[in-house]
Amino acid sequence: MTKINFKNNLTKVLITWMMVFIIGMISGILRRYFKANSYYLIIYELVMLTSMYLLNKKVLKVKIYFSPTERSWRLIPINWLTIILFLQTLLLVIHPDENLLLEIAIFVFAGFTEEYTFRGLL
Repeated sequence: MTKINFKNNLTKVLITWMMVFIIGMISGILRRYFKANSYYLIIYELVMLTSMYLLNKKVLKVKIYFSPTERSWRLIPINWLTIILFLQTLLLVIHPDENLLLEIAIFVFAGFTEEYTFRGLL
C-alpha cells in the first residue's frame, strides 16, 4: 500500500479541491430535499469553513496569513467588489426587506470561507 505524501504541494492542492468538490456535491444533493434559504446557506458555509479548517489543522498544516501584503490604500482598487457589497449591506440595514438575512449571510460567511479556502489554502 502506498503512503500519501502530504508534503507535496500538488497533493495538498488536489486534496483541498476534492474536499471542496465533495462538500459541494453533498450540498447540492441535500438542497433538493431542503428548501434553499438563508439558513441553508449559513449552514453550508459553516460546514465548508469548518471542513477546510480541520483539513488544514490535521493534514495540510499550511500557515494562513490574514494580514495584507500590500498597504491598505493600495488594496482599494483590487477590492472594489467587496466595497460595493459592503455598501449594499449597509443599504439593506437601513432599508430592510425579506432578503436581509441572506445578504448578510453571503457577505459574512461566503467571503470569509472563500478567502480562507482559495487564497489561504490554495
